[in-house]
Amino acid sequence: MADGEFYVDTDGLHEQLPYMQQLAARFRDIGKGLEGRLDELGECWGDDAAGRQFYEQYAEPKRQIIESTKQMGDLLDSMHDGIRTMAVHLEGLEDQNIEMTRRLNVSEVHPTESRVKNTKS
Repeated sequence: MADGEFYVDTDGLHEQLPYMQQLAARFRDIGKGLEGRLDELGECWGDDAAGRQFYEQYAEPKRQIIESTKQMGDLLDSMHDGIRTMAVHLEGLEDQNIEMTRRLNVSEVHPTESRVKNTKS
């Protein structure tokens, strides 16, 4: 971008979106699996003083961990949607710019020019 150009590989962004969805699902599955396993184990700490003391230290972190794994899945879904929307809008903007340049009959833009840049060195 030092040369005044701005480029986004929108095809590359689109290719990564399924992986974001998979990762979001994995986070939710981890949270569900952990919650299910802990529910299976039940309240195994006992009802004596030591058990109550353990539970006081255990209950809130347990809730936070389970909730945060679910929230991470939601966050990744939101990021997926935002990236997809951004890519679609950038593609539309680029298409509009190409069309406007063609209409202005600027000699630097050739009809066969593609908006995809080769970024390989």
